[in-house]
Amino acid sequence: MSPSAAPVLATVPKPQPIPVPARPVGAERVNSANAAPRCRHQKVNGVRCGSPAVHHRKYCYYHEKFYSPNANDIPCLEDANSVAYMINCVVRGINSGYMDLRAATSLLYAAQNMIPLLKQLYLEPSQDELAGAEPENDAAENGGAEIPRG
Repeated sequence: MSPSAAPVLATVPKPQPIPVPARPVGAERVNSANAAPRCRHQKVNGVRCGSPAVHHRKYCYYHEKFYSPNANDIPCLEDANSVAYMINCVVRGINSGYMDLRAATSLLYAAQNMIPLLKQLYLEPSQDELAGAEPENDAAENGGAEIPRG
């Protein structure tokens, strides 16, 4: 083989990129996230959860697990009112004989550990957060940015 003759290589066609649907960016993405259906869980104090619901479901990921068929009647420990309600449920369960002392002790211990945490987290609900009040979407009026409420 002479030095001037280059070997002939087989050419493989270059793969064509697969078209990807355009994803919303910037304000469009924020607006579509804010427009997503919200979790329908209502806390003991009357405030709705407000997290985005799982696709084609009524609740967010956390509350979807909470409302699963294996969940019991103990409320979700998310604020001071729900902890007080749970303590009341435990006392009624012991009094009626529905709950044994071992389960009650575990639940009351969990409530006891939640109380110091909730002292830092408890907030009074605003009028917009009360049950029945749907979150307003002011994004169109504010250049695509959602105004934080609190």
